[in-house]
Amino acid sequence: MADQQLAYWQVKGDQGWTHYEDGVSAQIESARLAGTASLDIPSPHGVWRIDLRTSQQVNPATRRARPMRRVVLGSGTSAWEFRDDHGWRSFEGAKAAELEQAHATGTAPRLRLRSGSFAYTVDLGAMQQTNDCTGKRRDVRRRAPGGGGAAAAPAPGGGGAAAAPAAAPAAAAAAGGQWNDTLQSCAASGDCPICMDTMEDPVLIVGASPQGFCRACITQQFDVNGPKCPVTNKVVGVLTGKQPEGSMDVANVQESCDGYPGYGSFRITYSFPDGVQGAKHPSPGAPYGGTTRTAYLPADAEGTKVLALLRVAFQRKLIFTVGDSVTSGAKNTTTWSGIHHKTRASGGSHGFPDATYLTRVQEELALKGVVFTAL
Repeated sequence: MADQQLAYWQVKGDQGWTHYEDGVSAQIESARLAGTASLDIPSPHGVWRIDLRTSQQVNPATRRARPMRRVVLGSGTSAWEFRDDHGWRSFEGAKAAELEQAHATGTAPRLRLRSGSFAYTVDLGAMQQTNDCTGKRRDVRRRAPGGGGAAAAPAPGGGGAAAAPAAAPAAAAAAGGQWNDTLQSCAASGDCPICMDTMEDPVLIVGASPQGFCRACITQQFDVNGPKCPVTNKVVGVLTGKQPEGSMDVANVQESCDGYPGYGSFRITYSFPDGVQGAKHPSPGAPYGGTTRTAYLPADAEGTKVLALLRVAFQRKLIFTVGDSVTSGAKNTTTWSGIHHKTRASGGSHGFPDATYLTRVQEELALKGVVFTAL
């Protein structure tokens, strides 16, 4: 029996062919199978019209049309995975398809892909993925069909690298508002890196990058993610997160962290009660589960510095968030928000010794604008 076809949709921008996000691609494919001639998908400026008769994406406001194409792969396509701090994770279907296509044709030994506000370069020769902003590298692997082994869990937020026009809400944030001092009108032209369409009311992020954006796109991005450049990841103001109400308590204990004998350690206890989600959370008005987490730092000079940074991050609501737990699978719960902690003073994958942890966690804090000069 022939393999079931897996299809992904791409649009051609100024930088070449890019995949739609999986959800949008599935919407287009469903419309094709139903014999629908056209459909509208959300964009930061309203909608894009997908014309399946001419295979074009059209901006109704500007009449600009871009070519589209359908990429078909068999169900026996190899799986593509990258390794993060928790193990091997799957690339999303569309990104895996792009990697498989490059691997099969040999025409693109290095691919530059995007995942949200991050850009990555995947080297298919070295089988490594590099974060273009931080330089951090992760191993990449290709698993052939029927190659065995457990399937990798999807990474948070879709995993791996992506390249797609995002399925943004139809109503973009109004121009101006609290970001007026951060955004400066400019004469930039070309495509906005967020909506991948011609820039409208172009602006620069003051002090971040010469890259232009649509005012509506970057305003919406700031409203959701805070004042952080999606190209350079530079924070241009005080970034605050979506952490629920809770407490951070610190005790100085005699137990030393492995690798730091004789210093004792800081034992940090984070406590969050159950609550109701607010306007910034995924499901406003719905209940969420609380949690209690314990973490450790060596009580030496560098550990003391990291503790001070973590206090600032906690005050800015950056250490936890409300969502789905990657490790437990629990829904609507209080979970970590991207700043790694050591939950054991000794042993295990989340414990000491770890010679580079204090450096890595400071890099993670810096990406959120928490640096020692800010204390």
